[in-house]
Amino acid sequence: MSTILLSINTYTNKYTKKQIESINQFCMFDSITIVYNLDPKYDETDLIKFQNFFQNSKIKIIINPERIQKKRFHGSIVQGIFSNLLHMSNQNFDYVMILSERCIFFDYLTLDDMSILKSLEPTHKYNHLTHNVETTNYPNKWHWKRFTNNNIYKKALDKGGVFGGLHEALTIDGYSYKKLINFIQTFDIRYIYSLNTCVEEFVPYSIIFLVDGKIASFLSHMEYAASANIVHKTCVKKIK
Repeated sequence: MSTILLSINTYTNKYTKKQIESINQFCMFDSITIVYNLDPKYDETDLIKFQNFFQNSKIKIIINPERIQKKRFHGSIVQGIFSNLLHMSNQNFDYVMILSERCIFFDYLTLDDMSILKSLEPTHKYNHLTHNVETTNYPNKWHWKRFTNNNIYKKALDKGGVFGGLHEALTIDGYSYKKLINFIQTFDIRYIYSLNTCVEEFVPYSIIFLVDGKIASFLSHMEYAASANIVHKTCVKKIK
């Protein structure tokens, strides 16, 4: 039986119905667990209705009891992601995908598609301005300069490379998930959660590189679609 965990940060219930319907239609796994990290002001009434509706189906909806107030360009977003993953860490999944509240599936995601997951190549990084993979170890474009003053950046650089990209539809396998959990439980990253920059676009990639994990992205985004190094198939998009 194929299993996948979908981790979602949610601020409002504006997109919840459409998002869950798209997951039910296009995510072709035998068992789908969706774990939500809610904003403290989020009204979970509708989400509980979906939770009950799908109770006996392939979809299981989990509401993370830890509610985190998240804001843009801030470490609280990755805090919500990691809170979800930690909350589910006592369970095993074949694959784990990170979504945001505005992400919906528009095409099928199958178990066969997961064959594209691969290790990040050391001494390389993706440049979001040129859409090229560069071999330099010291990036100086995008938000990189705001990422440099932390231990994860330094640890990844020491190993041979630093990485970044959009976190939506970022996917890892079950082995990488367990290694990621072990890393964030044993390596002090709490300071990351208070940084005023979009570390959710840097930290997950870099940790997966540090733990020798496998990764891919399934997000459709025309600005970054040229990345042959990360984006292999698109079946998820962000809606307004």
